[in-house]
Amino acid sequence: MGVFRTIDAHCGLPDIQLLFTSDQKEIEDFLLGWDRRYHFGLDMEWRPNFVKGAPPSRSAVLTICNGPWVLAVDLVPFRKNWPKPLFDSLWRFLENDEHTFYGMGLAADAARLAIEFDCVVQGIDFLSAWPEQIVLKGGLEGLGNSLLGTSVKQSKAITRSNWDKRPLSEQQLTYLAEDAYLSWKIMRHLASQAPASEEWLVTMTDMYSHGQEFIRHGVYIEDACHDWTQAMHEWQQRQEEKKQKENSKKSDLKKRKRLESLKHGQK
Repeated sequence: MGVFRTIDAHCGLPDIQLLFTSDQKEIEDFLLGWDRRYHFGLDMEWRPNFVKGAPPSRSAVLTICNGPWVLAVDLVPFRKNWPKPLFDSLWRFLENDEHTFYGMGLAADAARLAIEFDCVVQGIDFLSAWPEQIVLKGGLEGLGNSLLGTSVKQSKAITRSNWDKRPLSEQQLTYLAEDAYLSWKIMRHLASQAPASEEWLVTMTDMYSHGQEFIRHGVYIEDACHDWTQAMHEWQQRQEEKKQKENSKKSDLKKRKRLESLKHGQK
């Protein structure tokens, strides 16, 4: 059985109903309540890893929000090395091309879902969307406080806590509810100012790029149901173009230094 909590209204947020679970029936029943809903906040949590060069920590919690309802999926039981490790109903909900997910750093979260769980979502990352409305300062809570007039203050101790440990603390559950709700509410606010653009959608190439640490350490689904060939080629092309630009800058810098040296020599 999962954990159901009502997170009381605070800091300008309403009462939020949160379900934390890995139970298939509980998740399916919860998702039924979102029939004919198409836009969702999404966030991921994982245990921080401060060891340089170590494999990235596996994702621990997936949160999805629409309105004051948050589904927090315990991902630990789904860390399996075969295609589509998520059960079909959850996988279909996430992959539904009528559903769009929004969040701060969503490209990285989408990469985790894609590489770790063979699940490709359609989503928009606040880091690359609504450029005229978004001022990036203070992370998701700062953006929410700026746009929505909330006064949420999140502890870094909770942000960097061990999300693999069970049971989650009450502070962690509150944090999950806040982040997921803010992701959804910020999207609603921004969409009321200007419609979302398809150009902002996170691509499979973006996911492949953000998933490089997992790929390098062999943390990915073999024989995945998605074909990553085109994304891999496009990422390699991006890397080559980036390398060429860096080499060009270095060459220009050397030329400027040489010219400055010649000028000083003429004085």
